[in-house]
Amino acid sequence: MGFPLFAQTVIPSNGIIQNADLNQTYFFINPNFKEPYVESWNFAIQRALPSNMTLDVAYVGNHGVDQPANYNLNASTTLGGGKASQPLFQKFGKTTNVENRYVGYSSMYNGLQAKLDKRFSGGFALTTAYTYSKAMGYQSEDAVLDFYINPRRNWRRLNFDRTHFFTQSYIYELPFGKGKKYFQSGAAAWLLGGWQANGVLQIATGAPIDFITGASTAILNAPGNNNTLSWFGPGPIPILHGTGPGNPWFQNTRCNFTSSGVPVTTGCFAQPGAANGGLPEFGNLGPNFLSGPGYWNLDASL
Repeated sequence: MGFPLFAQTVIPSNGIIQNADLNQTYFFINPNFKEPYVESWNFAIQRALPSNMTLDVAYVGNHGVDQPANYNLNASTTLGGGKASQPLFQKFGKTTNVENRYVGYSSMYNGLQAKLDKRFSGGFALTTAYTYSKAMGYQSEDAVLDFYINPRRNWRRLNFDRTHFFTQSYIYELPFGKGKKYFQSGAAAWLLGGWQANGVLQIATGAPIDFITGASTAILNAPGNNNTLSWFGPGPIPILHGTGPGNPWFQNTRCNFTSSGVPVTTGCFAQPGAANGGLPEFGNLGPNFLSGPGYWNLDASL
């Protein structure tokens, strides 16, 4: 079987190959892209404790090198420049994306990891683990970059980042039946013996919330660049801890800078440009800066 043959390009009889469709998005594989790799380091301390317990505390660090990012070669680098500021529009009249797959960018992870183990004895074993960490990068999972004007703006918490993560697992053999403390024989041993309880509990803080929106991108007038909302304080965004319809996680008041209706100019969100008469600007919120709701999950069996 093997791979199918590549489709051959048909050369016109006049020997002239026409330009590609200007309205089509294209991508190419970067022949000079370097293989990504991760530099890792860690430092750990382990201590034996009474009652068959051990404690491990570790610092873990990772540095991702040449992590693949999808790079739009036709993105504008001029705020408010419109399509005239797109590099390939200037040369060929092209306004759609031409994506370089891939360009290498850095990422990093730093974490404190602690684990308390109780080795199996007396029919009981317990493992408790906790991680306090942060993962940062320019994009997640070889995605396209959001910003080409001031590319450092892409640096953000990665989509999978959760600041706190707690896990606890256990195995407990019920003390009934042959060889156990209670009901070692008879009908009770037959009914109650051989049972084991198991469980895994996970508790984690929320993943990042992305405030990048299409409507806020339009105000930039810089094709290929995304944008975020603006927050008008004072202070940080209030977290309300609501979940479900009608119960917002954070205060989501919309600003009103117009003369119609009730003015709302503080403690609210607005599209960039709403407070300056519609001039192109970036929102004052960064990507992935706010954590969403956490979660917990318990798997148990008997």
